[in-house]
Amino acid sequence: MKKYLLILLVALLIPAGSALAFNQVNARALAMGGAHATLARGVQTIGWNPAFMAFDDNPAVSVYTPLFNLGMRLSNDFLSLNTVNDYFEDGLYWDETIKNDILSEIEGDAWDFYTDFYLPILAVSFPTEYINMAISYDVGMSADWQFSKEFVSIAIDGNGVEHLGERRDFSDTGSRMQATSRIGLTFAKEFHELPDVDWLSQLTAGFTFTYYIGHAFADVINAEGSMLVDVGVFEGTGRFETVNAGVTGGSRDPITGKAGDTEIDPMAGNGVGLDLGVGAKLLDDQLTVGISVVNLINSITWTGAQHRINSYALVEPPSFNGLTTPETWFEENMTLVDSLVEDGVDYTTEMPSVVHLNAGYELSDDLHVATNARFGLNDTAGGTKKARLGVGLEWHTLKSFPLRVGASFGGRGGLSYGMGFGLHQGFWHTDIGWAWERGFLNAANGLHMAIRTVFFFGGGDKPGVDIR
Repeated sequence: MKKYLLILLVALLIPAGSALAFNQVNARALAMGGAHATLARGVQTIGWNPAFMAFDDNPAVSVYTPLFNLGMRLSNDFLSLNTVNDYFEDGLYWDETIKNDILSEIEGDAWDFYTDFYLPILAVSFPTEYINMAISYDVGMSADWQFSKEFVSIAIDGNGVEHLGERRDFSDTGSRMQATSRIGLTFAKEFHELPDVDWLSQLTAGFTFTYYIGHAFADVINAEGSMLVDVGVFEGTGRFETVNAGVTGGSRDPITGKAGDTEIDPMAGNGVGLDLGVGAKLLDDQLTVGISVVNLINSITWTGAQHRINSYALVEPPSFNGLTTPETWFEENMTLVDSLVEDGVDYTTEMPSVVHLNAGYELSDDLHVATNARFGLNDTAGGTKKARLGVGLEWHTLKSFPLRVGASFGGRGGLSYGMGFGLHQGFWHTDIGWAWERGFLNAANGLHMAIRTVFFFGGGDKPGVDIR
């Protein structure tokens, strides 16, 4: 049984391995608990607060390419390395105490998985006579999975006498995935006529217009299922409603058993987005604050999507053998009751819409503290309405080797710890960051890792500016 649980975990994670919350897997952000934005300059501001690109300590030109640029996140709210090491040992007998301990690790009614992937392709920022500009192109994917706690309970504990006559519900199961790329055009401007107050040094505003290209998405709109076992009685039903685009067909017909032709459309969707931001420097530039809305307006329309509704019935308890071949498993364990397939459907999805409140203070020439409050406006793949708060420190006594630490809590990830460092030499700036989610080291339920390289040319308009 333990072997099949591990197979199930791998089977769920492999398809999620291609999955985005664009600015959640940024190296500097990971290291500082998501609170790095007030220190970001040039192309680093894209996706956080476009207004920060107009501060006078920005570089003349900044560029990133796919060279040493990548971010990814794998997490769940159940298994950690410690859990696997403690409970999945060969020869270990699972008594009731161990079974209850394992089930108690699951938060809520479902076992949740989150996978994000981010790849910056190309971006460049530069000033013009009247305004600062940036052009960017990057790719990202996000996948969220929910696996009903009842499935795990049955796999671990079976359906014993205490569950006779009890209908067990699996409706907390579902998933959603979205893979897109975005082309962004950013504009930022400083207001030179400021109120006559000593504490306000700079005031800026900016916006980013984004064109989204949808490559693939899959959404389980509705998943219902239940099972009842009693003396001489077994009943099981399931109903799944899904929509997918980008990759359609290819699935095995449940009646004929024949696999259909797979169709791939890398430009299956398109849409637009809009980011707005305002930034200010206060107290002789020691305090930086900003508010931004990422994807205030956004939608992606998918054409040629495939809509499926399948209803199944179970006539006998299913076997966990063969979970690595799900199509065959469904044929052998479930009886098709009804099926509806619609091709060429138009469907609309959203990217995560987020409000960021950022503040950063220069404690000394070498030490910065920064905070971020993140509030989601929608609940979609890669996003959540749950608020998330973060705080981070950056120490750069060694100019070529800045060190960073941070922590955050709330949102999808719970309490997380981050750390990282930079390798800065002249115009070349490489940052590496990682974070542990819901725990530390082997006790963590998730791991975030990212590397980012940006090339800075010129030191801005202010004499003596040091682009960190």
